[in-house]
This record gives sequence, C-alpha cells and structure tokens, in this order.
Amino acid sequence: MRAFMFDLRHGFRLVRRYPATSLLAIATLALGIGANTAIFSVIDTLFLRTPDIEHLDRLVSLSERNLQKIPFPVNPSPGNFLDWREHTRSFDQMAAWRNWYFTVSEPVGGVAPSESVRGVRVSPNFFSMIGVKTALGRAFTADEETPGHDHVVILTDGLWKRRFGGDATVVGRTVLIDGSPFTVIGVLPLGYQFFLPDLDIWMPLAVDAALHDRRSHSVMVIGRLAPAASLPRAQAEMDATARTLGEMHLKHPLTCSPALSTC
Repeated sequence: MRAFMFDLRHGFRLVRRYPATSLLAIATLALGIGANTAIFSVIDTLFLRTPDIEHLDRLVSLSERNLQKIPFPVNPSPGNFLDWREHTRSFDQMAAWRNWYFTVSEPVGGVAPSESVRGVRVSPNFFSMIGVKTALGRAFTADEETPGHDHVVILTDGLWKRRFGGDATVVGRTVLIDGSPFTVIGVLPLGYQFFLPDLDIWMPLAVDAALHDRRSHSVMVIGRLAPAASLPRAQAEMDATARTLGEMHLKHPLTCSPALSTC
C-alpha cells in the first residue's frame, strides 16, 4: 500500500509538471480502451453469442462466383436470387436483404426531430424463416413484397424506446421514411440483432423492376436447407440451376454459379 501511495503521488507530480504530455497520454489510453471495447462488443455480438434463431444449423449464406470474370465470391444479383428462390428445392425458404441509411421523421405536426438511422429491406418471409416473433404487432406478410403494399415498417426495441418512449400504441402509427409515409406494424424483441448491431428499422424488399436486375450485385441472400437436404446436395443443385440460368440469360454474362457457406 505504501508503494501504491508513493506511485500515486509521483504520478500527480508528473501531471502537474508536464500537463500537455500527461493529457496526451491519458487521451491515447482512453482511445485505446474505447476502441478495444467497441471491437470486442462487435465480436461478442457477431461471433461469441449464440443468436436466438431457430434452425441455425440449416441456415446457409449464398454468394456468387464467376471463375472466368470474378474468381472470388460476391453478393448475388437480385434477378438471380428470384430465380434461385423459384427453381431450387434444396431450400425450403430463401430471403434477400440489403441495408442502407434512412431518415425517419414525424408527419406534419409531429414534434420529434428527424433522425438518420440504418435500416434494412428484407424479404417478407425472413422473420418466419429464422423463427423470430415480434414483441408488439406482427411481422411482414407475403403480399407486402408487392410494390405499393410495401410501405410498412418494423422497429427495433431500441428505436421504439428512444424515439417513441416505449409507447405500445405505436403500432398503426404513421412515420415518414425518406419523406414517404410508412405504417408501423410491429416492434422486435428486446436485444434482437441481426448481422449489424445498429439496424433500427425493417421494411419489406419489394419485387419491382430493379429486383430483376442481373448485373448489379446488391443483395445478400440467406437460405434455409430443407429438412432432408445437405449442403453438398444443395450446392450440386444450385450449380445445375446456374447452368440452366446461364443458357436462359446469355445476354447477361454475370449469371453466376452460387457459392454456399454455413451461417
């Protein structure tokens, strides 16, 4: 204890004698601790905790590869996702998603300020595929991937409490997202996270003209293996499907073979 008190007094004397150097050292130490804490939080969220997801052992991430043009896996094109979903049987469900930043604001007369949040557009079957139920309201329905029926939104628990004060009557309320009206239909359970920890709003991914594009690689895709399917069997079927799609869409040279990996 005497040695500790001696070091403490010596440290205070150095701070008084060299304040600028001491402040720089303290700031550097604080930044280092903060950065390590942030990195560990992300690793803990994404890799160390077992997510509360049903059938996790059957979930597969799908990417694309074209050995002639792109030798490494890339995100799938939306058009290929639609064909995979329609023509493959090794997966009993398949969902696409893409994330972006959106501005959430109140309709005319609202008092809450506008807020920029990260959100995700996702195939309506996503929550049923992974077995996540809303804490309030409901999840998406199949018809909400139809353009014009997709102006509904599900909030995370964090955004619900931060922006709406945890008000249970938020379901059915209208909010503006990038200036367009959306109806709040549900709130996700406390602590639910998917891939990125700061996704605050969820909206349906509408199957519009842009979702038939085969040149852009703008979505991420997750599939759930059918109960009797294996990963090698699914890969073989997807390779055969890719060859068929390549013959059907020769004018789109980036119709690629999918590469499967477990989530």
